[in-house]
This record gives sequence, structure tokens and C-alpha cells, in this order.
Amino acid sequence: MKSIHRTAVLATAALAVGIATASAQSQVSMSVSVPFAFTAGGQVMPAGDYRIPLNAGRTVLIADQGNRHTQWINSAVPTETKADYKPRVVFSCRGEHCTLREVHPGYTTTGYQLPVKRSKSDSQELAKVVVLSATLTHAD
Repeated sequence: MKSIHRTAVLATAALAVGIATASAQSQVSMSVSVPFAFTAGGQVMPAGDYRIPLNAGRTVLIADQGNRHTQWINSAVPTETKADYKPRVVFSCRGEHCTLREVHPGYTTTGYQLPVKRSKSDSQELAKVVVLSATLTHAD
């Protein structure tokens, strides 16, 4: 009986720690100023200041500061990256068209590669990679 009670107490404590960790992680977001229009998840986003909440999972949200332009990007693929404390976003640009390709929080070894759709005309042109530094913000 004591071992069942002890197991229940430990399981409850582990769940509380997991919930607290998830809650703390959901309060961190990246802020980045993008000086050009770009495509994210198939939607064209204008140049501006954006935030990307950092939640665990395979979905990435990008929203401008006024929430006028938001896009959920499904099927983000977690990728190994260096925990170099340099949060950044990576774009793939062909001509005047740029697409959000990667999100790297910097404080963890997990980044996210985003699906990129290309047209036939894009495949004829070499891509230029543009890396923009971001800042981490913590909600209170």
C-alpha cells in the first residue's frame, strides 16, 4: 500500500514538473525584424517585425506585432542544431521571392526546418540564403 501511495506521489510530482516546464517554454518567443516580404506556410507576409512563440511540437506560428498577419506552419521538422545562443531565422531567396526556411531558437539543440514549396521557375534560379538574427523574449 505504501509503495502505491509513493508511486502516486512521485507520478504527481513528475506531472507537475512537466506542466511547469511546458508552461515556461510556451512563454518564450523569438522576435525578428524582416526587411522584405516573404512567404511562410504558403502565405505572403509583408516586411515588418515578427514574433515566433517557441512551443514544442511540429507547428510553428509566426505573427507580426499587431497580429494582423499570422500564419501557422504545419509539418515543421525538428533538426539538430548547435546551442550557440544565437537565435535566428533563415530564408531561401530566389530573385525577389523569399521563403522562411528555418527557425533556430539558439538556446537549445533543436531547430525547425519548414516545408518550402517551389515553383518550376524557382528551380531554374540559384537560391540565396539570408540569415537574420533574432532576439528571445520572455513573457511574464
